[in-house]
Amino acid sequence: LSLSLSLHLRCIISRLTATFAVGAVGRLSRLAIDRASRLAGCARRAVPRAPTASATAKAVFRPLSVAQRFPGASVQPRPLLVCRMMMASSAPKRSLTDGGEDVAQPSVLKRARSEPAADADGAAPAAAAAEAVAEATSTPRRRSSGRLKTASSISTTPPDLDGTRTAEPSPTDDTSVPKRRSSLKRASTSASARASLKKQATLLLPADEAEEETAGDTATDNGAAALSNTKTKKKLTKTNSGKGKQKKTTSETKKRPSLKKQATVQVKPGDDVPELSKKASGSSGSVPKRPSLKKTKSVAPPRSLTPRQTYDPSIPKLNVVSWNVNGLRPVIDKKPEQLQQLIKDLSPDVLFLQETKLQEKHREEFEGKVAALVPGFDQHWSFSTAKLGYSGTAVLVRNTFKDAVKVTTGIGSDTADSEGRAITVEFEKFYLVGLYVPNSGVSLERLPYRTDTFDKDLREYCVKLQATKPVVVTGDMNVAHKDNDVYNFDAKHLKKQAGCTAQERESFTKLIETVGFVDSFREFHPDAKGVYSYWSIRSFARLENKGLRLDYFLCSKAMFDEPATVLDSYVADEEVLDSSDHCPVGLVLRL
Repeated sequence: LSLSLSLHLRCIISRLTATFAVGAVGRLSRLAIDRASRLAGCARRAVPRAPTASATAKAVFRPLSVAQRFPGASVQPRPLLVCRMMMASSAPKRSLTDGGEDVAQPSVLKRARSEPAADADGAAPAAAAAEAVAEATSTPRRRSSGRLKTASSISTTPPDLDGTRTAEPSPTDDTSVPKRRSSLKRASTSASARASLKKQATLLLPADEAEEETAGDTATDNGAAALSNTKTKKKLTKTNSGKGKQKKTTSETKKRPSLKKQATVQVKPGDDVPELSKKASGSSGSVPKRPSLKKTKSVAPPRSLTPRQTYDPSIPKLNVVSWNVNGLRPVIDKKPEQLQQLIKDLSPDVLFLQETKLQEKHREEFEGKVAALVPGFDQHWSFSTAKLGYSGTAVLVRNTFKDAVKVTTGIGSDTADSEGRAITVEFEKFYLVGLYVPNSGVSLERLPYRTDTFDKDLREYCVKLQATKPVVVTGDMNVAHKDNDVYNFDAKHLKKQAGCTAQERESFTKLIETVGFVDSFREFHPDAKGVYSYWSIRSFARLENKGLRLDYFLCSKAMFDEPATVLDSYVADEEVLDSSDHCPVGLVLRL
């Protein structure tokens, strides 16, 4: 029993030993194969590819460039680098004349192994490595496309001081290649590669040196093309592989002038001909075509000087300011300092605000915020009830005039009053009416309502007020009345742009003539140009002063009779209030 058990155990142990041995041998063989494949990959990567436009600056091996820049220096190659160079030298070499057979050339590997050991300073291994890499890089390799790319055409010149690398053309070996289809393809590819390299190299030269380089390349390429293509005169080679375009290349590398870019003109003897450049001038008498007239962007006219009017400071006066805030919530919550700066700079006694975009439920909240920012003013609001968060007007009046004014809202029109577009302040000698006139819309959908309904109701309301005392109408009128009120008044699209249509201008003129108003700013500055109160935020038009004058002070003619009630009218476009696309406008009245 013991004998049988021992024999059985020995059999089991022998089988396990054999199994482990076979497994170990398999693993070792797989590791060896993987290591050999990685080394082969290193060798393939060590051999540079054919010269391309993107690889001209990466054609030099780092150890080789170090050895070239610092000959005799102590450079000890790393083991992996030596292995790469040895594998590169032992890689199969494909000859151009052997019909496509692979011939192994281990001569470089043998010579590298037979080199003497490194000296104390390591100069011998560095030289051996440089020589091995130089010979290894001269071996061609086959790419996936089947074309042969020689690595000898890649420049090994160290980079210049400015970091760029100047390409060096390789010696032409087309004379030793039989005139077969494959050799013609290789020759044309080599010529095109050299041409692309030279084109990049000439970009780094001055103008005169670049012309000389181009001339030399033309002669070289002509010779190569004549040797490589003796039967055909024209050949199509693919360029811009991404787009698949084709370009004709002839044996003559000199390009003819394009018919699309130049126009030929017959010049008679004795005619005055302007001086032509070297490229444009020739025996045919051709002159360059005149450049096409491209559409130029409109430029705003320079802003005219509009000095403020002088008057006796002892005269009791009322300073009225109007400003479209384009939403009061962003001004109060995000940039409250701008409202404070406006009060400080312009010192208004009455401040009209348009397009507040508030609701009735916000009254208490914003009354407290405005009172905290600019104390000393009584507040009066007109909200839109037809459309919430839309339109809306307000007026701030100093407390000193609390007992002298009476404030009402609306103009007697149901639609306009439901949108909160008007608010009126009555003083002893005149009325002040703050308006936010409806915009006609991008597609002019509200143009009929604006000209036929709102403007008509406004005229009737102003005539009614003026029957008792003079009237001042101010605010965003949403119309550029005259050509000088638009920066690009000659643009064709203005006829269909809201605020510049003929219907809106005629309706505004009718309001002035019917009621007997005077544009106070034009009364003091009739020929002023480049003075605007609105600039589009989306196009950053204010930086170039491409705007329109949409905010006005219209005053009754009687207010200009001596002694004039209107002392000054101005556009405060120097105020930097980027929270809105409008700037304030002001008027000074005699009390």
